[in-house]
This record gives sequence, structure tokens and C-alpha cells, in this order.
Amino acid sequence: MRLRNIDYHVCDVCNLNCGSCNHFCPLTKNKRFITAEQAYKDFRFLHEFGNKFDKLTLLGGEALLNPEIDAIIASANGAFPGRVKFITNGVDADKLISLKQILTANNVELVVTEYPFKEGWKEHYVRLAEEFPDMTLYDYRVEHGFISEHLSYDVQDTDIAKLLSCEKRYKCVQYVDRKLYICHYAAYLDNLSYVSEVPFTNEDSYYDLEKYTEESFDAFFGKKIPEICGHCLYVKKPYEDLDKKPWKRTDRKAEEWIQ
Repeated sequence: MRLRNIDYHVCDVCNLNCGSCNHFCPLTKNKRFITAEQAYKDFRFLHEFGNKFDKLTLLGGEALLNPEIDAIIASANGAFPGRVKFITNGVDADKLISLKQILTANNVELVVTEYPFKEGWKEHYVRLAEEFPDMTLYDYRVEHGFISEHLSYDVQDTDIAKLLSCEKRYKCVQYVDRKLYICHYAAYLDNLSYVSEVPFTNEDSYYDLEKYTEESFDAFFGKKIPEICGHCLYVKKPYEDLDKKPWKRTDRKAEEWIQ
């Protein structure tokens, strides 16, 4: 079993606070910023399992808000050369451009997610594209809308084959405190409890790397169906068919995330 990607939150806060954020960032009360020292320790630990995943993605929250992001990027590439992706909303264009040398020198894959966050936002992203001609500009959501469906209070699906085929199991695995959570919904579910009573848990949704065996790792990601998966609307129907809405900042209401 080999995962396509592991996500690593360098901070849990954001400067956009989008409605229905699928990492629950607008709800967090934990204003956590990973230090360069902690990141180095985490990457050194993850390096032991480097043959179990393809990419390491640095993100948030909004990753540019971390004051030590340059050192974290360098440390990640030191552990996983040529295998690091960096995702940002690019709102702080000057900050991102200041990282140009370290991103290009370390061959980091840059992904900028587009948001209509101000007047003249299109020109804002044109400027970034000129500075970073090899970056990927993720503009699908601006054109088609942002997902307004995430989780349900009630069980939605028990089709084992469908749940096991969910792409988030392989592309959106989250590293938190030496654990690998099955997806971002599971990893940051506790934040949802600040605005709603959640009738299910994430306690069965992570793999403890400190207890690693190849057999148990493969069994977890290949066969395990955590409780939260049955409440996930994402696996109920294809992404293209999910309800979507124009981008807006959050009202911090439970219905943005769970119904």
C-alpha cells in the first residue's frame, strides 16, 4: 500500500476564513503555528516511512502566515527532495514572491488556489502567474462554485466498495502528532464541535505511526472504514454532482459544514 500524498499543516489559521472550509480552519480555537524545529523533527520521523507515500504537501490554514515557512520548506525538501508540494491562496503576493528562490531552488511544486477575495483579484493572480510560470493555478472552484456539502448528522452510505474507493484515503491523508488521519475531515473534526454537537467520532480514523508494521498500515488504508466515512457526503456522489455555492467568507454556522 502506497499513499499518493500526505498533507502537513504548517498552521491552522487562515487569512480568508472561507465558508464551508473543508479543513474547518475558521472554527479553530487552536492558533497553532508549527515551528521550524518541530517541522524538522516531524520530517525526520516521516522519513522513516518515505517509501509509503509519493508527495508531502505543505499547507494550512494559510501556509504563508507561518513566520518560519522558508525554513520549513527547506527542511521538507531536505527530507523529501523533489517530492514537496506547497499550497497557498496567494493572498499575500509579496510574501509568496519573497519565497521564489527557495521554492525554485528546491524544485518545490507550487499550487495557488484562486479566490475572488477583493476587487481586481484576477489581476492579482495574473501577477503571480508571471512570477511563477510553472505554478498550478487551481481555479476550478471559482468557475464552478465551492462545495457546500461535507458531513451529515445521519449515516449516508454503508457501501463498503464505495467508501474504500474514496480518493481522499490516498490523496488527503493528514499527518498530525505522529498519526496519519484518513482525511482532513477526520483530522480536524474537533473544530466542528465548537459550533455543533457532532454525533460521531474521529477516534478510529487515524493510523498511529509509532505502532507501525507494514501489515497493519496496509490493512488500515486498504480495508479500514472509520465511523466518519459513513457520515461523509463527499462519497455519496461524484464531486461534479455535489451542491456548490459562490465563494463567501464564513458566518461560522454549523450548516456550512454539517446537515
